[in-house]
Amino acid sequence: MMKILQILIAIVAMGFLVNIVKADEAADVAKQKGLVDLSPSKPETGVVFAVCIFELENGEKKLVDHRHADDMVDCLKEKRAAVQKYKTEKGEGKVTESFLFSCDKVNAEVKIEADGTWHIIKILGRHDAAYKKKKSYE
Repeated sequence: MMKILQILIAIVAMGFLVNIVKADEAADVAKQKGLVDLSPSKPETGVVFAVCIFELENGEKKLVDHRHADDMVDCLKEKRAAVQKYKTEKGEGKVTESFLFSCDKVNAEVKIEADGTWHIIKILGRHDAAYKKKKSYE
């Protein structure tokens, strides 16, 4: 019985550590992007985290798909899933050459279902208020 309890405690501790690592990764990505507002998505206001999927054509970025996320940690998880999906659908190698995947806080048209779930209908643009303004020399 004691052995089972020790195993359960170890499993819970590992899960806790994994969540800390994911939060640290999210904070690092946010810092690189200049994202200072890491508050969770607020679908009722249309300010949400999203994985934006751009297709690169002739040096131009064109938004071709998106996935909603509750927060930055969830966004990174969804980003990995999107990369995997595009690799499977488009074939190995083409993903990194043709597509750009980015986690951003965006303004969006959002549909909220009766059960509280939500999804993005249309991305309107990056939510600039959530990002640190860059200096002119940066």
